[in-house]
Amino acid sequence: MKTLMKLLTYLGVGIALSYTEAAFAQNPTSSTVFDTELNSKNIDVTLGWSQSNLSITKGVLIEAQFLPTFNANVENQLGFLSVQNGAGLWLYKSPAVKVGASVNYMLGRFERFDRRYTGLGDVAGSFDAYTWVEWQPIKDAVTVYANYARTLGASYRSYAQIGFTLGAPIKDDINFFADMNFNYANQTYVQKYYGIDAHQATVSARTPYTASQGGMLNDANLVGLDFVMGRDRDLILGIGQLKYSHALSTTPLIVQAHQKTLLLVWNQKLNH
Repeated sequence: MKTLMKLLTYLGVGIALSYTEAAFAQNPTSSTVFDTELNSKNIDVTLGWSQSNLSITKGVLIEAQFLPTFNANVENQLGFLSVQNGAGLWLYKSPAVKVGASVNYMLGRFERFDRRYTGLGDVAGSFDAYTWVEWQPIKDAVTVYANYARTLGASYRSYAQIGFTLGAPIKDDINFFADMNFNYANQTYVQKYYGIDAHQATVSARTPYTASQGGMLNDANLVGLDFVMGRDRDLILGIGQLKYSHALSTTPLIVQAHQKTLLLVWNQKLNH
């Protein structure tokens, strides 16, 4: 179950997706325990497709899209370097608890990639400082994680996530998993990505929307199967749902508060 737990959290399925896919995922949270020397490394490559509202190639999306996803992750006892989750260091690391800090790229928003953004202009991405924690009360079966990200600057954007992943073996080479996470942001983030000011309303012919405060953005759940194809290979299939919060669903940008999510990825370890 180690590969599954690690992959889910690095994809942000636990998306992202850390962004996954953070995936995301936007989840730079996790790492499975590895008993290696200081200069040794674990190397993982993930290829496949995911349907979500976050994409490393298209940024933040209103409508979930089914797009290719890729991640390469290298880690050792000091920290990790990842395509989707940036560069991080372990601040504390034990068999049950990990705490870390990292620098990662917060995705931007681009109107050419989502028709719901037409006429609203782009929102630039930025490098953010992350803090995160992971707790495994039952090793390789239950993982609880949380992270907080903040963009540097006076008018900062902040983003937070909490979630948990459950896993259980069905057969020797098939595992079941379930993941749920909740995502939050401050007022500046909500306004930047989901708000419509007076100028944008005129250009896009939409009703203005001003975020009066921050709060919950959405919650996401995913269930699926991990097919162990060998010591170093896994095929993972998942299906789930993204649900925007009631407060956020009042913006004219969001037509469907409930959206399906999908995951189909191949994970390969390269250091064995």
